[in-house]
Amino acid sequence: MSELDSYDVAIVGAGIVGLAHALAAARDGRRVLVIDRDAQANGASIRNFGFVTVTGQEQGTVWRRARRSRDVWME
Repeated sequence: MSELDSYDVAIVGAGIVGLAHALAAARDGRRVLVIDRDAQANGASIRNFGFVTVTGQEQGTVWRRARRSRDVWME
């Protein structure tokens, strides 16, 4: 196995949750492999694409998390 075939983290599923975990691991300096069953997006994340909103959240912890999630999505 070469170094190119070596990963610190394997993420199964390229939906928004899997990709969020992959992004966090990569930012932490880990080598990440993302595995998905399909070559192109077609699951729930693609159907909900763009539906990131902070409206309707109460001020406080949940609202701050929603804002942070939106900021990460925009990156």
